[in-house]
Amino acid sequence: MVNSTLNELIETESREQPFPAAAAMVDHVRTVYGSSVRAVVFYGSCLRMGTDKDLMLDLYVLVGSLKQSLKHPLSAAMGTVLPPNIYYHECDFEGRTIRAKVAVMAFGAFVRGTANTT
Repeated sequence: MVNSTLNELIETESREQPFPAAAAMVDHVRTVYGSSVRAVVFYGSCLRMGTDKDLMLDLYVLVGSLKQSLKHPLSAAMGTVLPPNIYYHECDFEGRTIRAKVAVMAFGAFVRGTANTT
């Protein structure tokens, strides 16, 4: 069953620790978006290659409250109507700049959007 296989893959992948630069960016976005952060999903070419050298990290930040996390009513409203909100982030790590494309969306919207509807 596809859903079972996907669940197993997610469970296995979630046990993996990201490489140090990616972990630093995860910590950075958790700080930026605050206590409403429910999960950070790391995906894309940096994950597959195990490096961010000359690349940009791809992250989903899943939050319990867009209003609380984004702190801007219009951004929160637009993120509710047309998720996700996409942002660019940088942080310093070991004397260099790490870059990331960060998609912020409500956790519930992510779950609904990834649900098996068949």
